[in-house]
Amino acid sequence: MLNYKLPDCYIYLYHTDEYFILPQYPENLNDQLDSSFSSQNSLSRTAPVYSYNNSGPRTVQITLKLHRDMMNNFNTKGARIRYNGAGGIIGTTIDTDDYVDLLTKKLQSIALPRYKATEKLVSPPMVALRFGDALFIKGVVASGGVNVSYGLPLLSNNKYAEVTITFNVSEIQPYDADSVGQLGSLRGVTADIMKRISSTKGTGIVRPPLRRDITKR
Repeated sequence: MLNYKLPDCYIYLYHTDEYFILPQYPENLNDQLDSSFSSQNSLSRTAPVYSYNNSGPRTVQITLKLHRDMMNNFNTKGARIRYNGAGGIIGTTIDTDDYVDLLTKKLQSIALPRYKATEKLVSPPMVALRFGDALFIKGVVASGGVNVSYGLPLLSNNKYAEVTITFNVSEIQPYDADSVGQLGSLRGVTADIMKRISSTKGTGIVRPPLRRDITKR
């Protein structure tokens, strides 16, 4: 029996082996899955004959509106924010960064690969994203990239009070009608992703209480 404590909303970055709490539920989540058919007109028929081609990819559009004045529970005081990097490397941001800055930088990085010069390898970007018991997706930022916009007012530290981040995630795992009919938008949650997040340590960020134990037998 495996027990894991997970937050309500999080994003896990496979290529850098980091996860971050998403401190809000988006106002709207758009979970889209298209299907494609070829049509052939036939004599004496009032409708064409449709042949199934393919479905997908499933794409989820996320827009996060981050307000600095609502992130005090996530910010460290009197110390640099620390996070766990791939291979156990501990990095720091600049002294003036808060959680909004950290999250913005990390979300910008999900559209870029990670280069391992010593091993001559390229780790393509891939993420797992969850919003409570409503939605989970494992995929890549395949279209549209990551868009960051900054909004007034300007705070005393010369930073914009509101940061809006928009990106699309396209699913990489194929599913059939039976599995989607059973799990819907929450499909794809596995013991592997729970274990990865549970074992990622050293963020140094003050976190809110975790939601509950999730048990996998």
